[in-house]
Amino acid sequence: MMIKRIAKAHGFDENVVRLTFDRIGSLEKTDVAMKYVKEHAADAAEDIVPRLAEEVERSKILGGSDIMEPLSRRLRRRSGPSPLKTSFVFSPADADEESEYSPPETSRAARYKRMSLARQSFRDQADENEFSANDPDESSEEEEPKALISESEDDAETSSALVEAMTSAERVWGEDEDRVLVSGDKAALAALTRRMGKSSIRSRAIQLLNSWKR
Repeated sequence: MMIKRIAKAHGFDENVVRLTFDRIGSLEKTDVAMKYVKEHAADAAEDIVPRLAEEVERSKILGGSDIMEPLSRRLRRRSGPSPLKTSFVFSPADADEESEYSPPETSRAARYKRMSLARQSFRDQADENEFSANDPDESSEEEEPKALISESEDDAETSSALVEAMTSAERVWGEDEDRVLVSGDKAALAALTRRMGKSSIRSRAIQLLNSWKR
């Protein structure tokens, strides 16, 4: 009720008075503020009207449409940028500097980050293995002389049998294997890859990613 009286007394819209009251928090101070604005509105108009007349004349001469632009915007543009805005300059972080923020260990974001690191470590390990296989110098150094390879046919059959006899439990994914997969430890990931196989590693990584996205 008082807001309506103040608005009517000083000739302002009720929304303007209510907004002023919300900021000030006092009806008495709001009444004083509205009175002050009303008394100084004429002075402000006397200052703005000459500028507006200049804009009208300039628009007629240049044939432009600046007159359609609000005067307040033109005055701000002409007076230059606000000192408050220019005092705060956003500087993006150095590209080489990593953010110090880490998501909580038990959050989905943390699990996804560990999984991404593990997948990257797996790719790096696969690239290193492929490079070693394609490097003729390294291959020649690691290749043993044929004279030293004296494995008999029985030994070869025994090795094949051992590989085929690997129990299913050795290839079953459990919490320990999942923990190694998302740990980002290259050495542990390489050992896990040799034991589980590359195709099994890829399949399990995809399964974990899909389960975390749900």
